[in-house]
Amino acid sequence: MYWKIVCDYILKICKVLKVLRCLVLIKGDLMSRFRKAVALHYPKDADAPYISAIGNNYMAEKIIEIAKDNNVPIVENSDMVNILSINSVGSIIPESTYDVIAKIFACITRLEADYD
Repeated sequence: MYWKIVCDYILKICKVLKVLRCLVLIKGDLMSRFRKAVALHYPKDADAPYISAIGNNYMAEKIIEIAKDNNVPIVENSDMVNILSINSVGSIIPESTYDVIAKIFACITRLEADYD
């Protein structure tokens, strides 16, 4: 039941991508059986991204599935997943992760601009 609530929440976030920047970080490649996933959303008026979902194994699969269905970027970064997954859903990412997460969002923004 918990995963359904979280997945519905992520889906709502993804549907408003025009005002939010979203990202899913994973530990383990897309073919790995055991995974962790952390979904982030970054409202344009926010000081930092928020953690919108954290999942292991099946829950991670659902987060990744929703991300794929909504064209949300998926990035493999085990270190960030390990750090972010010890925080609470709804919390702002730790300040110690700002630099790395900012670089990931900047890279995605550049790629999306080049693609358009």
